[in-house]
Amino acid sequence: MENWIKSKLPSVEYRTDKNRPKVGVNFDRYYRIRFKALGKVHVIVLGHWSSGWTEQEAYNKAELYKANIKAGQRPQSWKEEQEMQRAEAEAKERRKEEEERKAVTFGKFWEDHYIDHAEANKSLGSVRTEKGYYKNWIKPELGDKKLLSISPLDLERIKKKMLDAGRAPRSVQYCMAIIRQVFKYANIVGLFQGEVPTAKVKNPKFDNKRLRFLSHDEADVLLKALAEKSQQLHDMALLSLHCGLRAGEIFKLTWDCVDFERETLTLKDTKSGRTRTAYLTPDTKAMLEAREEDALSRHIFVDRRHKGPVKEVSNAFFTVVDSLG
Repeated sequence: MENWIKSKLPSVEYRTDKNRPKVGVNFDRYYRIRFKALGKVHVIVLGHWSSGWTEQEAYNKAELYKANIKAGQRPQSWKEEQEMQRAEAEAKERRKEEEERKAVTFGKFWEDHYIDHAEANKSLGSVRTEKGYYKNWIKPELGDKKLLSISPLDLERIKKKMLDAGRAPRSVQYCMAIIRQVFKYANIVGLFQGEVPTAKVKNPKFDNKRLRFLSHDEADVLLKALAEKSQQLHDMALLSLHCGLRAGEIFKLTWDCVDFERETLTLKDTKSGRTRTAYLTPDTKAMLEAREEDALSRHIFVDRRHKGPVKEVSNAFFTVVDSLG
């Protein structure tokens, strides 16, 4: 670039820049302003003509910075003005993000964030159960409410509706646990801060030792209804009723767990973490012998759709149970 040339307007100087593309038929110019304020000479570089600078705009900046220097105000240079603009843009973006965070509803967060997270980290059965609780109890009360506006009183309403509808206290606790997990995940992704409202909701008490046994007649009715719906459901229920197996233990059963001679089942990786033995009844032994004849897998109970071991109780079971009351 050539030496600085004084413009026709006071305080404005420029250099001709022959290394850049021309602006029309003229060489590009690089502007700066030079003025005296409070006894000191201030030289402030601005930018190129091709970037939008003109002599008039440069003059206006000189007058602005000169006045600000004398008044002790900001900005006092183009660099400082740019920094202030960047800071304001960042602050505006933060305000926008904060407004968006405050506007997120429980339902929107559930659909856009939480359920995908649950499906990636939980079993199909757990996700299906959570979706059921959300649809029936959580969404009607919280779906349209902003996450940050949900209070313990909103959760108390859900609790009351569930108890009034005859749902067990344990079901209410499970529902509250789902809501708590949603808020905790919202905290992880930065869409919620503060105390989770479930912390101030008292769970209803329940007797964890209360047991409900089916009578022999009820068990026979259930097994008959299951057999009409699905032979595999019938067989799993028979094994559970006669041998006291949990669903997870039944799903994991392989043929090498069965000892027909001793009439026993060896249960590995049980809930207690210990291997235990269950004893076959004549009915369960006959059932397993019949299944063994057509066995095509090392697992006793196979999900025919996914060609692998059964991983959850099908909806058909709950349909039959509900139909029997």
